[in-house]
Amino acid sequence: MDLGPQYTKDDGFTARMRFHQSWYRASVLAVPCGPGPQAHHKSTYGNMLNKEDGDRGLNFLSPEIAALAMARQKEFPRGIQRHRLLCNMLSSQPMCFNLFAPMAMDEQIGCALVSAMLDGVPVSRIRRVVFEHAPTPRNDYLGDATAFDAFVEFESSDGSVSFVAIETKLTESFSQKAYSIDARPLYRRWVDHSEAPWKSDRRQHLGAREYNQLWRDHALAFALHMNHRDRISNGSLALVRHSMDEKCQHAVDAYTSCLTPGDSGFLDRTLADLARRWRPVVDGTSWRGWLEEFETRYVNLAASQALWDAKS
Repeated sequence: MDLGPQYTKDDGFTARMRFHQSWYRASVLAVPCGPGPQAHHKSTYGNMLNKEDGDRGLNFLSPEIAALAMARQKEFPRGIQRHRLLCNMLSSQPMCFNLFAPMAMDEQIGCALVSAMLDGVPVSRIRRVVFEHAPTPRNDYLGDATAFDAFVEFESSDGSVSFVAIETKLTESFSQKAYSIDARPLYRRWVDHSEAPWKSDRRQHLGAREYNQLWRDHALAFALHMNHRDRISNGSLALVRHSMDEKCQHAVDAYTSCLTPGDSGFLDRTLADLARRWRPVVDGTSWRGWLEEFETRYVNLAASQALWDAKS
């Protein structure tokens, strides 16, 4: 199967990941490439599925994950573009479903996965898992369209409630639109909060294009926790990214320099790190194959390395 056209203007990491997704489509799924990245585009790329194969759910690691993703897209079509979700193998949106859907599908494994992700925090019950989640009403939070890619609310054995909000990145950059902390009164409200996690001498830098989206995600998680402290004991934002993405790494480093020492409200997790944490959890269960397939698709690029080297 032909790996299909690549995009000549990709940066190094994006080119490598696009090539690997093209390999996965051709060698594992054994289907032709399709048009994209938008549904109306005519040019084909190796990382795109055609509409028929996208509708079959081939962008997901199992039919069950596909069904969950498609149901959520129907619920929220404004926030989840169907073609991007079903046909773009390079998008972080289907990756988010592929990675976190088991938390919504199997409570026992979900509790163990969340606990391992959060350094062993005891988790006794998954209360809800929501994809593309924006708390409402907006004016209780940031007053804008900021949303989490995934949101997991859970209970510990003592009955306390916590959450982890999740932002996923594969090759996409953070939004390059600058938002000053003075752009909205609600931004300033949370930045100036007495328990805000940002250093006072770095707060004016939070609007930087490099990591402004990351700050707004973190601020939304902080606002959600502060607004519901009567029932939520702890809340955090987890960024989930690929370890090979140097631009994302630089953005994370710059953003964390704005955080107060000891802040636990922002977590940086790579895909490889999550896979390492989760292997002992899924060993001996029916979910082992899911994690192995996730690693093949997104983490371990060795299977396509020889072809990549020959191309280069």
